[in-house]
Amino acid sequence: MEEKIKNKQKIVEKKISIRVPENNEQELAIQTDNSEFEIDKLEEKMSIKIRFAENIDEKLGEDKFYPIVESTLTGTQMRYRFRDIGNVAPDLMGQGHKVNKHIFKELISLMTGDTESDINTENLMMKYSAGKFHKAIGWDSYQGDIVFKYTDAVTKQDVLGSRYEGNLPLESKGSLQGYMDGVKSLIVPYPALTMVYLVGASGIITQNLNLHDSNIILNICGESSCGKTTAENVALSFWGNPQELSTSFNSTVNRIEQHMAERKIMPVLIDDMLAGNTYSTKRIQQKVINDQIFRYATGKLKGRMGSQEERYYGATITSSETSLFEKLNGSETDGQFYRMIELKVNKGDLTQSVTHAKEIERLLRWNYGLGAFEFGKYLIQNNYIDNALQEMHYDWENELLNDSRLIGKERIAKRLAIILLTGDLMNKCFGLDINLKSIHELLIDTVTETFEIADEKVLAYQRIKQLVDNNSDWFAQSRELYNRNEHVGVCTTNIYGHKELYVETSRMEALLKEVPKEQILENESQKVKVKQPRNGEVEAVLRYWREHNWLYCCSSNQRLYRKLKMGDKKEALVYSIILD
Repeated sequence: MEEKIKNKQKIVEKKISIRVPENNEQELAIQTDNSEFEIDKLEEKMSIKIRFAENIDEKLGEDKFYPIVESTLTGTQMRYRFRDIGNVAPDLMGQGHKVNKHIFKELISLMTGDTESDINTENLMMKYSAGKFHKAIGWDSYQGDIVFKYTDAVTKQDVLGSRYEGNLPLESKGSLQGYMDGVKSLIVPYPALTMVYLVGASGIITQNLNLHDSNIILNICGESSCGKTTAENVALSFWGNPQELSTSFNSTVNRIEQHMAERKIMPVLIDDMLAGNTYSTKRIQQKVINDQIFRYATGKLKGRMGSQEERYYGATITSSETSLFEKLNGSETDGQFYRMIELKVNKGDLTQSVTHAKEIERLLRWNYGLGAFEFGKYLIQNNYIDNALQEMHYDWENELLNDSRLIGKERIAKRLAIILLTGDLMNKCFGLDINLKSIHELLIDTVTETFEIADEKVLAYQRIKQLVDNNSDWFAQSRELYNRNEHVGVCTTNIYGHKELYVETSRMEALLKEVPKEQILENESQKVKVKQPRNGEVEAVLRYWREHNWLYCCSSNQRLYRKLKMGDKKEALVYSIILD
């Protein structure tokens, strides 16, 4: 539509330059006044007013301006796309207006430049403007400038006065000062609760940074009535009414992705991710958890036909009474330890007492939805965006990487830095006086505790090495000398000069659990098993070992075990472990 308007404007200007003498501005003014007089006359005749609402976040194929037709008889308003403008006249006639499609077409032609009488279409549209609106939230561009959109839209220079007309219930209540005073007194003194609050607000930072695989997932793990739901409501209050914005994701994948596309930077809540679901096996449960973690962490949404792939940037806050990572134990989930933060809490960590919880509830009942737009406005108008924001994130990430407690866990530093950067900028914006050192320590402690589950696979390898070193009599010195009634396995030197341990698959779990030799031999059947046993926990450890070249595999299908001659047995299934 804009291109069409500009082309017509050039044609008109060319014709005017031929027929209008130079510096003869009076004739142009008369022509413009005549156009406006005709517009007023036709509107009065049809008992309507036409204005144009500007869509500031129009996508490819969408109109920038939308005609809004107001009936001066009934006061009702109707919005149309330009491609549907032919429906207006019948609609108006149905309401009793004296109009036909030819008269209406003449009016639209005068206002939009479909005739040679119009000189500046853009000015006419702005003269008859019904304001601006947007349907999406988050960072975008408008007329070549970066813009932040929420309940309104703001650029570096100005607040645009744009109305949000999307599907989210973006309500606000109370006063910003009253809300932030409450946050400062009831939330900031409690590091765990503050951490949840910062995670909830982090989507604004995450989208502007636009880093790969950087969305934050926080699982709050703790027993019932320890304040998990209150903490989730605190996070949502930054954006709007927690009761209206709370989400339930016991739905189809498409419905989930629709929610994520609408929220863009706003957190999604999954209050007890596994509630109401039953799983036929532990493996299926692990797959469901894995899939959800991956979906929320990457933020990638399915692209619709003919449109660009969308991305979600907001945080995901989940809760559970038992550790999700412990439920994942026994599956190939090492990458997920870098994608999700699991905050284990006890009573008193989030809300100090029933009285404290009630005070927070009272605060959120009367004050909410006042933080997000003010935060985005502060960032853009104080130039905490783009390169400046990336530099700040780099500084926080570098500080985390210098912490020796994160050695081997560096991949998660990117997400932790976003949380600390959010706290830093919220201190600057709202004067909250958040103790970022205490948040830093809490994040490190949380990650360290989480990785103990992953570190168990390394510790298991170290225990096996120590067991072999301390109990050489348990193992035969070659496969030919192996006697399964006397030996637990074989420890020898391979052709590459490395110490190699052979253990029958049926005995591996007992060795990992440090069962005494006599008990292993006593409990073991004399019959050699010819089928690989299925033990998820053992397999997860061994897969980790294989990835680190501690477990030898030579088959094309990368099986964990080998078939080898052991002692007087023609064939046995064994694990082959490199010990140095």
